[in-house]
Amino acid sequence: MSIRAIWLSTFMVTVVGLVLLGGVIQDSRHRQATPCIPNSRFVYDANVPDGTVMAPGEKFEKQWKLENPVGDNRCVWGDGYNVVWSKDENFAAPAGSILIPRTEPGKSVVIKIPMTAPSTPGGHKSGWILRTPDGVKFGDPFWAIVTVK
Repeated sequence: MSIRAIWLSTFMVTVVGLVLLGGVIQDSRHRQATPCIPNSRFVYDANVPDGTVMAPGEKFEKQWKLENPVGDNRCVWGDGYNVVWSKDENFAAPAGSILIPRTEPGKSVVIKIPMTAPSTPGGHKSGWILRTPDGVKFGDPFWAIVTVK
């Protein structure tokens, strides 16, 4: 094999390698630029089951277990993700200031919110949902449901 043939084959391998490498880098950049898809799944009430009887004004901490489900391009919960009050009564909870700890897809977390039972007798409900740092509400909603007597 001549020196010219060796040089030419080395040059072609280098060019082909750079083209392929460039394609991988470009593809990798494209994947990183695609926004993730937030989602959550309600697993169970960790305490204070629905319909729990409370005294008027009784303070309690409601807890729910939520899962960050596995899926294509799912978001990691963390910085800036929080729990927000979404409907019905607020139960004197700090709406919007409950941060979610870092949770990878496929992992679960227990969300804890301090609340106060309403002062009026009867059934009461407080609805909550997760929110991204950009303000997008997502996933399964979850509730605290109590009976005041």
